[in-house]
Amino acid sequence: MTVKITHSVLEDKEYLNSLVDLTESNDFPWYYIHTSAHYDDYDNGWQFSFYHMLVENGEFNRSTFTPDFEKLIYTCVDKAGFSNMKINRVRLGLFTRTESKKVQTPHVDWDKPHKTIVYYLNQSDGDTYFYEEKYDRAFHQGEDTNPYHKYYVSDVSTFKQNSMVSFEGHTYHSSSSPLNHNIRIAMNINVI
Repeated sequence: MTVKITHSVLEDKEYLNSLVDLTESNDFPWYYIHTSAHYDDYDNGWQFSFYHMLVENGEFNRSTFTPDFEKLIYTCVDKAGFSNMKINRVRLGLFTRTESKKVQTPHVDWDKPHKTIVYYLNQSDGDTYFYEEKYDRAFHQGEDTNPYHKYYVSDVSTFKQNSMVSFEGHTYHSSSSPLNHNIRIAMNINVI
């Protein structure tokens, strides 16, 4: 399993700080979702988060805040080597601090072939876990995947502000909660 980690994605620190200030302000709308991993997983204790969709189905007019993030989005796509691909979805995700480490259910962002980038926006913690298992669309056609299946960790990406990790989209992955900071904000980009 190969993940590519890139540090110091943005050279413009003033721009980065403006995005952090924006997403941490009272004027930025965050939306509650009961499970970030697409499963009705109420019994697992901690799966909720908050999100803001910037791009959906290739449409850049999903949010009035999308223009603020376009420079960052295109920088991430370029540094990942995915410039020849179409940006299909860009989603900001916010997790809140927990008293003990909580890891979300392993998942993939989309069942169709794609590549994924996870960019770490703010100063926080909460690693991203990657698993040996790959999503097999033919195998799962017409079935729900089992979130309680045993997954084996193959890589861990440490949450570090202004860093990103890029990988094959059918790699199961999980976010985790911050323990030392109030919030963890990441941007997920899916390209096809």
